[in-house]
Amino acid sequence: DYEWLHVSHQVLALQLFRFLKPLVKVEEKGTKMKNSALDILFGSKNVVIKRIIEEAEYGNLRKIYALFKEVPYITDTEKDKLYNLITELRPDFNWEDNINVEETDEEDVSSLLPSSGVMVTKVSYNKRKEEFDHLVNVEMPANSRDIGEAQEKGDLRENAEYKAAMEKQVQLQAAIKKLEADIKNATIIDLPNVKTDRITIGCKVKLQNVSSQEEISYSILGPWDADTTKGIISYQSPLGMSLLGKKVGDEAKLDFDNSHTTFQVLEISRYSN
Repeated sequence: DYEWLHVSHQVLALQLFRFLKPLVKVEEKGTKMKNSALDILFGSKNVVIKRIIEEAEYGNLRKIYALFKEVPYITDTEKDKLYNLITELRPDFNWEDNINVEETDEEDVSSLLPSSGVMVTKVSYNKRKEEFDHLVNVEMPANSRDIGEAQEKGDLRENAEYKAAMEKQVQLQAAIKKLEADIKNATIIDLPNVKTDRITIGCKVKLQNVSSQEEISYSILGPWDADTTKGIISYQSPLGMSLLGKKVGDEAKLDFDNSHTTFQVLEISRYSN
């Protein structure tokens, strides 16, 4: 209900249904997020899902039902529950057609995103690895020497050098731990094999601002590679997410900071260093 979202309940509902399926990858152990998502839809005596069904356009209702059927952890009982609600509230809904998510949900981009971690180029991965190696093999040994030298000066309670060295050790350990986790969870983008039939991570796109007719190009890479001065944006950014999955001729709408911009996709190519 937040006005600043500038989206309808239908769109929000469709995004939530799209979110259900990849949750099985995100939350392999546990059910907290899965249950929360289902509670939003079916909690409080089905108030939200009923409103969605009553307001949904015919095409969106088809997508919602198709997406729900594809969620692996949803029980048949829960699927029947949605079926019965749609039948009750929208008797005009046509059940004869064979609904296929691949055909009806062109905007679903979950398959383009990593199931966990981040996508990065080999260049940015190597930079993080070098930073990690420097901290472990250079900074930490130097810090250990500083601690040792400070200890030799006696009375650690009044030893400012010792306190500073110990504080730095804590900072270095935290930085090493974070970098180690980042590197472990990173997936290198296979740039030579990036497909260009639609916008994916590793693509370069040429866009046209529908209002101003201005043309601009962006490369869509991971958050480690983002550099607006070079026209590189992260796939996690608002513009990046709005572009993923789009084809030449499609329009992408960007709502950000009370501004609304529509871009048309003119060209899609493969990113190159």
